[in-house]
Formats: sequence, C-alpha cells, structure tokens
Amino acid sequence: MTATFGTIYVIFKKCISLIAAIILLVVGADEKNTPAPVGADVISKDTYVLYDYHMTSQGVTNDGEYFYFSGNKHLGKADMDTGEISLINTDAIPEELQEKGCNHIGGLSYYNGYVYAAVEDGPDYLNSFIVLYDADTLEYSGKYYALPHELHIEGVPWCAVDAERNYLYTAEWSNATVLNVFSLEDMSLVKTVPLSEPIDRIQGAEMFGGRLYMS
Repeated sequence: MTATFGTIYVIFKKCISLIAAIILLVVGADEKNTPAPVGADVISKDTYVLYDYHMTSQGVTNDGEYFYFSGNKHLGKADMDTGEISLINTDAIPEELQEKGCNHIGGLSYYNGYVYAAVEDGPDYLNSFIVLYDADTLEYSGKYYALPHELHIEGVPWCAVDAERNYLYTAEWSNATVLNVFSLEDMSLVKTVPLSEPIDRIQGAEMFGGRLYMS
C-alpha cells in the first residue's frame, strides 16, 4: 500500500513538473525576443496594510509633495518622501451623491489645490461624477459635476487633468473607442477624440509632457 502511494506521488510530482516546465517554456518563448526595459528602477516602496489599506486600493496622484490615494469610499494623503500617511477621510463620497447610489471612488488627478476624483454608482453605473476635494483637508469642496451617461455606460473608473490645455479626460471602462475631453472651467464636453485602437480596462491615467499615460 505504501509503495503504491509512493509511486502515485512520484508520478504526480512528475506531472506537476511537466506542467511547470511547459508554463516556463511558454513564458520563455513569449519573452525571448522582448528587449529588457530600461530607465525604470524601483527606488522606493511603501506598503499599507490593515486599516490604511482601505484608502490606498484604487487610485493615486500627487502634487509633488504628497501622494493622494483613493479607496472605495475613502481618501488618503501621504508624504512623498517618507510614505507616512498624514490624513484620511473615511467617508469621502458626498451625501447627495450617496443618495444617488454612488459607492465607489476610482482614479484621481491633482490640479490647482484640488483632488479631482472619479465617482460612480456601481454596479448599475447610471450616475457618474467628477468630484472636487480640497487637497489640504481632503474634504469635499462642494463642487461636483455630472458626466454624460451615454459616454460612461460602465461608469467613470478614472479621470486625468491636462492643466496645459485646461482639459479633463475620461473614457469608457471596457473597449473605449474615444477619449472624452471636458473643460476644467465648467466640466462641459469639449469634444471626443477617436482612438486609433480600442483600449480596455483602464484603471488610472495621468497627463505629463503632453502625453496621456494610462495603466
């Protein structure tokens, strides 16, 4: 009986090894002709756990001095040099938007003393908003803007400020075919920009040097 079990165990290990080898071969073949990335070295890392994790799990932006994080319903602020959390807002979604079903804060962007936050009412996604928060206090500024539902059928997972052009950008969550461009002055729709190919499941974006970087 012991010998039989031992034989089965050895065969099992060989099968697992074969599967692992196949996976490694596939990965190796996929990466064989891919050049090594350059110019992107990890220089620091901050890990947030337990209570602090809840406000760092969605979006991130910065003003050059502080990081600003979002969780499902939270906002947080941390020193960029030390990583130390200095401020948390545990109930950041305005009451009037909670009454509309809003329950999720997505991506963030910083501009001119405000944190711009994408706020939505998943899983129905009937109401999508850009909400402005005071960057000093993380408190709701009293300003929010409703976004056109026909351009945000699956909510608004992110937003990105383009200070140079006085624009704010959004796009659909799944298979976006256009970039939505809004005026920072009143969040009115300026135009939509067709994309050269659909982009899928974008979680966050930031503007820098005239280019829109998406994750």
